Amino acid sequence: MLTPKFRLTGQKTFKQIYQKGKKDYSGFFRICYQKNDLKYSRFSIVVSLKVSKLATKRNSIKRQTRDIIRLNLSRISLDYDVIVSVLPRALGRDYDKLQQDLIYLFKKNNLI
Repeated sequence: MLTPKFRLTGQKTFKQIYQKGKKDYSGFFRICYQKNDLKYSRFSIVVSLKVSKLATKRNSIKRQTRDIIRLNLSRISLDYDVIVSVLPRALGRDYDKLQQDLIYLFKKNNLI
């Protein structure tokens, strides 16, 4: 679980990141990110109904994604707001593949 300090909240903030932030895709994830004025990064994980109609499956993949971010928090660059959207292809994948893919996406965009 990410501490509240590292959580990204607020509809206004989301809208701004989606409109003005940079975007990139990988096999299982899409990220939108933008610099912030803080000395730490904040994250939000979005899992839509397109991934699964079952809340238990959406929550499971959200917990896995949040854990990947938490374990790599010390490596992630400071002062970014990041929205991680999970794509439907991620459903049913094992944790290691999800971790590889998300870390690759962060490295590709110089977030790690």
